[in-house]
Amino acid sequence: MIKAVVNLKHIQHNFNILKANTDSKICAVIKADAYGHGLTKTALALSHADCFGVARPCEALELRDADITKDILILGGYDNESELDELFKNNIIISIHSEEELRYIKKAAKRFQGNVRVHLKVDSGMHRLGIQSQKELINILNDISIIDNVRCEGIYTHYSTSDSDIEYLEQQYNNFNLITDGLNIERHSANSAAVFCNQKYHMDMVRAGILLYGYIGNDKLMTKDGKALSEILIPAMNITTDIIQLKTIDKGSFVGYDKGFITDKDLKIAIISLGYGDGYPRLNNAGYVIINKTKCRILGKVCMDSTIVDITQAGKVSPKDKVIVLGENLSAKTVAGWNNTISYDILCAITKRVKKEWIN
Repeated sequence: MIKAVVNLKHIQHNFNILKANTDSKICAVIKADAYGHGLTKTALALSHADCFGVARPCEALELRDADITKDILILGGYDNESELDELFKNNIIISIHSEEELRYIKKAAKRFQGNVRVHLKVDSGMHRLGIQSQKELINILNDISIIDNVRCEGIYTHYSTSDSDIEYLEQQYNNFNLITDGLNIERHSANSAAVFCNQKYHMDMVRAGILLYGYIGNDKLMTKDGKALSEILIPAMNITTDIIQLKTIDKGSFVGYDKGFITDKDLKIAIISLGYGDGYPRLNNAGYVIINKTKCRILGKVCMDSTIVDITQAGKVSPKDKVIVLGENLSAKTVAGWNNTISYDILCAITKRVKKEWIN
């Protein structure tokens, strides 16, 4: 059985590193099932966060259904107007990305008896969601000011290169400052990496996601007391699986779909319970798992439900031995590198048939 074990103390450890490096409020980003780590379990572990950031209404409402009362900010959009009524009732903070979105919110707010809380998102250079100019921003704020029950509580942006291109990060920062110049409203912009680039990016609140789960894109980032961030973060998830079958195959044998690998000598192999149906990338003669503390290379193409690995150098392997897929000495960042992607992708891709267990 393939199983993911999430260590909630590791998530708390990573949060504490963040908290020690900023005086601003902290929005813990737990969208996409907390990057695969479990939405409600992660939220409950992060009781010292000032608010939670999610992407979709369903995530916000799941948190409320779990009796989590802390502020929740939806960073993305919503699917239809009827969802807004439920979000308003549950005191969820809505993001507005355009004047068109405001029109829908105004209409829904007229039906609602309580206050509606919103943040405005500015597109400072990523060219994804967001308000594109100071003029548009002022128009939206003016419209909000004449709606009795809508309150704008924040303005924010998102940086696209905080772990790869500081020059463009600075350009986005300057654009955001220009567009929001003169406004006396709480602002936030820093994602995980930006927090450790420069304290000026912290503003009134920081929004951290991947850092909480033990990863950061730039290995050169340092804490304010001079420690390498990547060396003190602890990945929160380990994944293990089982061996289905052991066998020995002859030199010249074809392995896997499309004869993806041909043996140049006799090999001992293990077929393990791991595939792209579990969210593992469909690697082709790339990567490894760990069995008996030995790196066992993947042979051929990862299948939907199983993967074939070379155990020739792993000593005496038993069908009862556990296979490490993610864990000590084998991170999501390493697996991502084999597939030319990022650790986020590996963590978020884990499917529901992977049994999860939470400890501590």
